[in-house]
Amino acid sequence: MKNLALLILLLFTVSLSQAQIIINEVLADPASDDLLGDANGDGVRDSSDDEFIELLNISDSSVDLSNWEIHDNIGLRHLFEENIMLEAGKAIVIFGGNSPEEIGNSAAYSASTGSLSLNNSGDSLTLINENKTIINKFIYASPLGSDVSINRAVDGDTLSPLINHDDIANTIGAFSPGTKSDGSAFDLITATSNLFQETHKEDIIYCYSIQGELLYQGKLSNFDVETIDKQYNIIIIKSPLGTQKIIRNFR
Repeated sequence: MKNLALLILLLFTVSLSQAQIIINEVLADPASDDLLGDANGDGVRDSSDDEFIELLNISDSSVDLSNWEIHDNIGLRHLFEENIMLEAGKAIVIFGGNSPEEIGNSAAYSASTGSLSLNNSGDSLTLINENKTIINKFIYASPLGSDVSINRAVDGDTLSPLINHDDIANTIGAFSPGTKSDGSAFDLITATSNLFQETHKEDIIYCYSIQGELLYQGKLSNFDVETIDKQYNIIIIKSPLGTQKIIRNFR
């Protein structure tokens, strides 16, 4: 049983910090009002320039985004230049155009292709690294995103549903590029060494990939705590009692 558990863990030990860059927030349909639709802060609402995609590093180490790409259903929308680093626990924002250098204490850039051209009624966004490996996907559909951004219900939580930004508790409004939905700065979430001891031994646990795909479920007692704690990266463990722990490059 121990060998089976280790094999399962090896199968879903994803590419360390690279696989923990996620698309956290997307604005595809800026509101027509100059104040409510001006996401890039240039004083003018623009249906193209004010679109944005926010990436978040939920790992505990910096990641080099050089030559990474963002695609939608049509094709390439942004190619990262050389030497673009995304620090642990930080965000970066790609606007359709006329981007500031920084927004919400996060770096910001304009789309390399000249626009993001996100589909208001639905689109599939894919983050791809320099080796052409898919790192994360963000798929949305109508009625989400009308005049507001689409955000994970809990910032950085890959299992959270996608919801309208103004439906989130304590939200600051229609969007929050470069910050959490409440306007506060992003911060790094780290694992604790007593993760497994905090959950009862007879609980069923659910192990997910960074994309939220269920990879394994079973009794916690099937796992060797010491071996897992010391050697493997687990993305998310969730118990039926509601306990949830997020692991960041845990070693």
